[in-house]
Amino acid sequence: MIYRFLLILATLIFIFNLFVLPTFFDIESDDTGTFIGLMIIMVIINHLLKNNIKN
Repeated sequence: MIYRFLLILATLIFIFNLFVLPTFFDIESDDTGTFIGLMIIMVIINHLLKNNIKN
């Protein structure tokens, strides 16, 4: 359940960082939001790989 929440959070970070902020607030996207989103996705992938190895 927590990983589903993390996936939604990472998706929202990417959408806000790459689309909403540059379009509506005239703020350039920075690497911080992208890095945080990628780290969350890496945690999810790590969890999926561990579950796959157990099965």
